[in-house]
Amino acid sequence: MARAIFVVEDDPSLQQAVVRVLRSEGYHVDAFGTGELLLHAIASGATPESLSCVLIDVDLPGASGISLQRELIIRCPSWRCIFMSGAVDATEVNTAWKNGAWDFLLKPFDLEELLATVAAVFEQPKTGIEAPEEIDHSTELTTREHEVIRMVTSGLLNKQIADVLGLSLRTVKMHRGNAMHKLGFRHVADLVRYVDSLDSV
Repeated sequence: MARAIFVVEDDPSLQQAVVRVLRSEGYHVDAFGTGELLLHAIASGATPESLSCVLIDVDLPGASGISLQRELIIRCPSWRCIFMSGAVDATEVNTAWKNGAWDFLLKPFDLEELLATVAAVFEQPKTGIEAPEEIDHSTELTTREHEVIRMVTSGLLNKQIADVLGLSLRTVKMHRGNAMHKLGFRHVADLVRYVDSLDSV
């Protein structure tokens, strides 16, 4: 079966554009205007249980995107959630990260960025919190890597970080990836949850 993607977006024009570009890349795509419609499809057995990707608008009619994510964690734990949003709240972002969000796309996003983000979902194994037993604090992050990681864990998204620092989106992603690799984390969600666990001690 083709790799399955579910798009939950109430803006018809954006929903159609996302569906069209994903199908052109060979993905099996189903679209829903609300989270409730997706949950109904899951309950009826119309969706696969295997690894799938869900693109979720944060601000949905009815249940919010964050609420939908919580339901999917229970019903379809192997699925990965990518959030789409035009305006995000830092608290919402951190909540979604801690719940295992795969990534965030800030609207309006480039369709190439969308395809790259989705492709990564199916390239990496499912992971939980992967904090190394001991982080080597002698590992030197560059000043820019420190800035990017600090902004990520405060709830800023890549595009917002790029605007603040006057960098390109690609450069921000490079710094984020380099810092994650040096610190021993495979995903931003692991980093954010780990930092949260340190703050709560």
